[in-house]
Amino acid sequence: MSADIEDMVLKCNTCLERRYDNPREPLKSHSIPEQPWQVLASDLFSWHGQDFVLVVDYYSRYFEVNRLEDTRSNTVILKLKKTFSHHGIPEKLITDNGPQYSSGEFREFSKQYGFVHETSSPHHPQSNGLAEKTVQTIKHIFSKSQASRTDPYLGILEYLNTPLETDLSPAQLLMSRRLRSILPSTLAQLQPNVANHEKFRKQLSENRDKQAKYYSSIAEPLKPLQAGETVRLRRDGIWTPATITQIHNPRSYQVQTPDGREYRRNRRQLLKTGENSVENVDPCLALATPNNHQFVHIRESEIKNSLPPTIHSATPRPTLTTQKTQPISQSMPESDHNSHLYTTRSGRVIKPPNIMNL
Repeated sequence: MSADIEDMVLKCNTCLERRYDNPREPLKSHSIPEQPWQVLASDLFSWHGQDFVLVVDYYSRYFEVNRLEDTRSNTVILKLKKTFSHHGIPEKLITDNGPQYSSGEFREFSKQYGFVHETSSPHHPQSNGLAEKTVQTIKHIFSKSQASRTDPYLGILEYLNTPLETDLSPAQLLMSRRLRSILPSTLAQLQPNVANHEKFRKQLSENRDKQAKYYSSIAEPLKPLQAGETVRLRRDGIWTPATITQIHNPRSYQVQTPDGREYRRNRRQLLKTGENSVENVDPCLALATPNNHQFVHIRESEIKNSLPPTIHSATPRPTLTTQKTQPISQSMPESDHNSHLYTTRSGRVIKPPNIMNL
């Protein structure tokens, strides 16, 4: 391959590496659980140098937050056991891929307590969106309590007593009663009252459908990938070559880079390019059009044919032929106009514009 072609291939490869992110996909929400405390989400977060572990119910939005002495997996497990002893063991726990949740101790804990542990794609917090949103809510309560010099746990209590999406509060949905707080309340208000869960699920489903409709109005679904397919992985802001090794679910894949490292990534972080091989990336570079994200192969022969003749041929460069043009005031006959053809630097033969005598 000539030096000019290699330079063009290098530029194409650089364009692919620095390409924009994939478009966002249509919203895919978790299914609504059939009962409270059936499916939970958990996450770790820090606030003003202190570490906390959060557990939130996907059904009622009821949450519990505990401060951690350290972030070891064993410490997180002890806090979760304490929470489970209050409200019961869930059927499923959804977390990220943090070291506390991906350890052997946590796998043994989930097996011993009999719940399914499901992890989301790394570097894609939207996969565990409820936990991320609840973390923001708790930090907001902590910040307001600090600014007003009030007890943050009283703020959490009032939040759990406040109706959210429906006319029922998280405490009512989980325990069928309001919680007593420092706000005045009557004995009748604190009496247990079983919530209408069928009505709640219907209203919650309508709210989710409306949210998904607006979110997905400008979203674009991405084509599924197959095991063994060569893709590009979004890593440190650059699209690097990788190969699909395992499919966790339609939007979560295990990939391997040329250096042998394994990564788990969401579909949005993977670029379908159609390159032949990760180890030997040839000039078949995939370039994306800005509108429809379709990809086109440019092979060496096509690059060579698209170059000016002087780059890939020994033929001398065509010279620009200068012709005398008639004054504007004179009309150029059609026969004379066709004879005044000249060759451009790229090798194209064109004729000058037909200037009309006005």
